Amino acid sequence: MQARKTLLIFQESLMHYRVEFFNALTERYKVVVLVGAIDDKILEKDVRFEILKTDFKYFYRFAYVPALRTLIDRVSPEFVIAPFDLRLIVVISYMRHRFGKNMVLWGLDKGKGRAALGLKLSLARRFDNRIVFYSSHTMRQFIGMGLDESRCFFANNTFPVLQSKDTSKSNKDIILFVGSFDSRKRLPDLVDAFNAIQSNSSLKLILVGDGSCYEAVSRYVHRLGLQSKVSMVGKITNADELEIFYSRALCSVSYGQAGLSVLQSLAFGVPFITHRDSISGSEKFNIINSYNGYFVKDVDDLIKKIDALNRDRDLASELGANAYKFYLENCTVEIMCNQMIRAIEDVR
Repeated sequence: MQARKTLLIFQESLMHYRVEFFNALTERYKVVVLVGAIDDKILEKDVRFEILKTDFKYFYRFAYVPALRTLIDRVSPEFVIAPFDLRLIVVISYMRHRFGKNMVLWGLDKGKGRAALGLKLSLARRFDNRIVFYSSHTMRQFIGMGLDESRCFFANNTFPVLQSKDTSKSNKDIILFVGSFDSRKRLPDLVDAFNAIQSNSSLKLILVGDGSCYEAVSRYVHRLGLQSKVSMVGKITNADELEIFYSRALCSVSYGQAGLSVLQSLAFGVPFITHRDSISGSEKFNIINSYNGYFVKDVDDLIKKIDALNRDRDLASELGANAYKFYLENCTVEIMCNQMIRAIEDVR
């Protein structure tokens, strides 16, 4: 039996939601993850790859790893995956010098500013490495900006959803938010939208999560007198409890930011609604407007979309079924793994 090649994955922080993806890669490679910090939840996971923890040093916002050369010599990988992050340019430059085209750059995005985008694009053009994007949408954007298409791949960013199932035909009686309570989510806007429809609807609003804005949102709910119709249930990680909420959800809404909760919603057959300019690491591009969710332009539009789903339950069920179908065909960890392998091996 031919020995598996060694794949070194460089991560500033190893998050719990990456474990299943890296585990999947161990079916083909001997995987070693080199990290500076480890999420405490990793201890709860079945980890099938090697973890090497090392010290990161910082000069302003830029990171370097003093022991990088020694650790790479020890691992002796055939392939390397490194994040396309300007803060890690010292690390990326060394690995590119060391591994050439056997280093894959992962996660290039447009970022927030024109200057950063210009620098990223300049580096991406100068490097001859293959680049893996979090979505086909972002990949097409960069190809449109002149990046060599032959070096561009995508691995649809996702995470494992336990007990995923199609709940599109279940009895729907709530609007659901799942995520952290921070200002970027614009939760008061969601509460306002719910307030506009609640007098003519039996729907309730369930807010799952915690965070820095939790108390402020709670006070806002009380100020509007919505305590009997809005439930703030705190953070939930139990898959059985989450499944119950999703099975009741007419739609899942995160108005100001759309992250991995998009994938979780689709995995349960629940349409997702977010602002068309919401903050996202590319996850929102799994939403196809009017197919498995909606992009809305403002709070009034959000009200109209929720009201339309509530009035037309066949439409809501159709979008939910589409959401689940899209998840199975595009967003599983196995699909993400196969897409990454194609990039590593340079196979179209």
